Amino acid sequence: MTREEIDLKLTEHRAAFARKAPDALAAGHAPTGTFQSPAAGLVHGRDAILEVYRFWYGAFPDFLLTWEAPIIEPPRAAVFW
Repeated sequence: MTREEIDLKLTEHRAAFARKAPDALAAGHAPTGTFQSPAAGLVHGRDAILEVYRFWYGAFPDFLLTWEAPIIEPPRAAVFW
């Protein structure tokens, strides 16, 4: 991915958090991806990742993140909240 493509994906991800949209958040993950959360541990697959996002918003409906500027060095990026 190019820097611009990564930046666009991160912008979409941040917007999905702002909309509190678990489906959109999970859609940004690979179908066979993994995700680690203090609430759920290590989960495998997009469906399991979706359930983690649903849990977060069910448990914390007013959940908001403060975002720092991402570090983008294609093909990787780091986001700090």
